[in-house]
Amino acid sequence: MTHSAGIWWSSVQFRSAISKRLQVIHKLSKSVSIY
Repeated sequence: MTHSAGIWWSSVQFRSAISKRLQVIHKLSKSVSIY
């Protein structure tokens, strides 16, 4: 694996982790707004 490919792969993992976290925050905010 070349250096640029490693950076690309880490950025992909980083993006997926952020999107998962945003989904969790979105669900939490929805459940909070219900109360």
